[in-house]
Amino acid sequence: MAFQNSCAATTRRFARSRPDVVLRYVRAYAQGVYRFRADGKFGIEVIRKYSGETDARFLEASYLYFSQLMAGTCTQPPRA
Repeated sequence: MAFQNSCAATTRRFARSRPDVVLRYVRAYAQGVYRFRADGKFGIEVIRKYSGETDARFLEASYLYFSQLMAGTCTQPPRA
């Protein structure tokens, strides 16, 4: 499951000339991560929508894994 996690970048010139865009991006990203982690039903539905997966067991396991990964608390994948 791919998601933008490790880096977001811009140029100094763009950040200076369009601070409103930079701020809106950072706020929207933070709000999206918060919503995904705080609302499990929403998070599972997002995974279902974009992955096409229908197996509830897989969706729940994926949600738990990615919500922890987004928090920086998951250091390795869960063992099968």
